[in-house]
Amino acid sequence: MMQLDHYARVLNVDLEKKQVRVQAGIRIKDLLAELSAVGYALPNFGSITEQSIAGAISTSTHGSSRLYGSLSSFVVGLRMVDGKGDVHELTAANGDEFYAARVSLGAMGIITEVTLQCVDAYKLERRAFLVTIDELLNGRLEELTEANEYARFWHIPRTNYFRVYIANRTTLDRHEPLPMITKLLEQNVLVPAVTLMHSFAAYLPYSSHYLDSVNGLIAFTFKSEEYAIDS
Repeated sequence: MMQLDHYARVLNVDLEKKQVRVQAGIRIKDLLAELSAVGYALPNFGSITEQSIAGAISTSTHGSSRLYGSLSSFVVGLRMVDGKGDVHELTAANGDEFYAARVSLGAMGIITEVTLQCVDAYKLERRAFLVTIDELLNGRLEELTEANEYARFWHIPRTNYFRVYIANRTTLDRHEPLPMITKLLEQNVLVPAVTLMHSFAAYLPYSSHYLDSVNGLIAFTFKSEEYAIDS
């Protein structure tokens, strides 16, 4: 296995074409920060941004929008080293070879550089709220995905609830961040607790009772609706 964590620089920003060329090991979160500094962004990306850009495109990592493609669809060029050590510069002019290389799971070689098509930086007006499984199955899922640019649905295990996040691009300046206590609970207590308990559920005969309690606490914490505008 090859790790490219130290091969993670921004190589070039083309302000005219709104394109950026980066080394393959750059983490998405670091790339987003670099793009923000020059007034750009990616059209779409996932909730988790710890992945390297090469890993994210190679596995067709996507965001939460029906309108914008996966991260691999933003790739307009890449450099790859194949199993023989030969270097390939690929663009759409290379046809199927290029499109296959964008989501190749590493089978075609090691991606070393990526050129991405960016967009102007934007703000998202977002809401978060709870819905029941029955609501989603009876038309709410289609309604929310069709009415919003971005929509994601997180099931709270062993409950009847989904946490729904919807967002749309906006020019408004209003900003109402999540309540700090809610954010701290979500990031540092509730999600790690559920992850840990589900990991051990198969080995602890009475763990299901504790899982029900923890998941119920999550549902209770997230019952209130949240609103914010993020850049």
